[in-house]
Amino acid sequence: MTSAPFIVQPLGGLANRMRVVAKCYEIAQAAGVQMQVNWISDGACGAYWHDLFEYPDFHIKDEGAKRTVVFMSRKWYRRLPVLIYKLKNNIDIMLTAPTADNLLDEDEQHPEKFCHKVVQYLRQGKRIFLSTGSFLGNPADLSMFQPIAVLQRQIDKFFNTHIHDADLSSHLYGVHIRRTDNTWSIESSPLELFVHTIQSVIYTDSAAVFFLATDDQPTIETLKEKFGSRIIVRDKEFSRLSAKGIQDALIDMWLLSKTKHIYGSFFSSFSEMASWIGGIPLTVLHSVSHLNFATYN
Repeated sequence: MTSAPFIVQPLGGLANRMRVVAKCYEIAQAAGVQMQVNWISDGACGAYWHDLFEYPDFHIKDEGAKRTVVFMSRKWYRRLPVLIYKLKNNIDIMLTAPTADNLLDEDEQHPEKFCHKVVQYLRQGKRIFLSTGSFLGNPADLSMFQPIAVLQRQIDKFFNTHIHDADLSSHLYGVHIRRTDNTWSIESSPLELFVHTIQSVIYTDSAAVFFLATDDQPTIETLKEKFGSRIIVRDKEFSRLSAKGIQDALIDMWLLSKTKHIYGSFFSSFSEMASWIGGIPLTVLHSVSHLNFATYN
């Protein structure tokens, strides 16, 4: 049983989890309590924390999906593990998905209100379990995410090999194209919009090159065929189910963060996380309104 009064179980893909952990760390700091992160390996993220990051100054508990407490269902046999977990860990407030997500959705534009309530409960001495992948706000500190040494070496080697001089790096742009299971990204950020944007960048910067991060091989082939050596891309595993696939995603994220400007997909936290890590501008390409919305760090 953990002694930490604040137990956090981040859900979803890699970037969603990082965002939740960073915001919850801020909550713990504001409340003056210790935090434990229950990091699960499941179909959305098939890697444990220790496969990705060095250990931070809070406790990490790696869990397999079959042993986790995730959803508070109306069905009694699905509620039972949640209740058992609550009793065994002396939890006062269980904010499990989808309960926490529903509370956040009630005031989607102001997640800070939800965070403030959690801080208040923690200051009152309540023990809280929070399980979510929803947006809790933009994180102010990402220093707890340090890639493990073997991944950092791969990041540095690829960057030094392909972006080998300062002149080239000053013309390096990032492109993140989300595909596979993200319907909103596919529909709202079609490939032709990225092609048009790349052409526009080349028009204003004739030396432009683009690091491409995507989860779709046909997208890579199309852009390589059209723009040739201007497109820089890694050979990688696309699966979310394996540790290797998630490690490759992390490497792509860190390489994106080293570019001068990211052009990203709609409704994808991956683009946002890369821009926050690097402190660089992000333009989300969105065809619905025929406008490019830019967010700057």
